[in-house]
Amino acid sequence: MTKKVCLVVTFMENTHAGKAADYLAIAVHEIASMSVMRIERLLNHHYNKHLSKFLTGIKPGLNSGLMIAQYTAAALVSENKVLTHPSTVDSISTCGGAEDHVSMGAFAARKALQVVEHVEYVLAIEMIAACQAIDLRDEKLSGPLKEIYEEKLSGPLKDFYDKKTIWSFKRCP
Repeated sequence: MTKKVCLVVTFMENTHAGKAADYLAIAVHEIASMSVMRIERLLNHHYNKHLSKFLTGIKPGLNSGLMIAQYTAAALVSENKVLTHPSTVDSISTCGGAEDHVSMGAFAARKALQVVEHVEYVLAIEMIAACQAIDLRDEKLSGPLKEIYEEKLSGPLKDFYDKKTIWSFKRCP
């Protein structure tokens, strides 16, 4: 009598890459989480050393300053909290039971990319808020900080940025 042996082999070539993507998303999310707290400190008049609420500038009753930008940053960070749930902890049997472990690595990588994009937006909002705070304080900058400030405001933000009202709606690209 011949013994039949069933051998189950799991091919996990993508598991490590998937876990790396999961860890990347979690780590990068922390950058945005810290950034959104700095945005809060810049926009909250209780913490920003006597700047106007939401950095509204000269006419706080006529505009909402960077309040909506802060909402956007908070929403992106909140969405990242969902996206950073590790994909690689979920495995579903597929292919009629022939594949008993699916790493979900591709899904982890897609989510990590989305988290990175959200973090870029949050950091951009923080940069805009920091520039507005500098302008409202009429701070004199020097060295590398001055170069960064001038470079960012001479680039893509220049068309939108107005030192007195935050956003200039005269031109839209």
